[in-house]
Amino acid sequence: LLPTMPDLEIVMTDLMMPGGMSGLDPADEIRLRNPDLSIVLTTGRDPQDELLARARSTYRILRKPYSQRTLSERLLRELMDRSKQSP
Repeated sequence: LLPTMPDLEIVMTDLMMPGGMSGLDPADEIRLRNPDLSIVLTTGRDPQDELLARARSTYRILRKPYSQRTLSERLLRELMDRSKQSP
């Protein structure tokens, strides 16, 4: 779907996907194809979890549970940080 959405600025996905798939897989693919697109992962996993540690090294993480305000602030901050990096 990404090629059909040229104005997309941010993607948010859960670290754990249905069927045991990792949210890192689509995030890594998106980053490869669209390096300027902001990506935020969300999770309720244990902070010591290995998958979470791998995700944290590359992506911003929004810990569950979170409020609507926290979600809005995090997404806005991510978009603002990305716009500062753009030429």
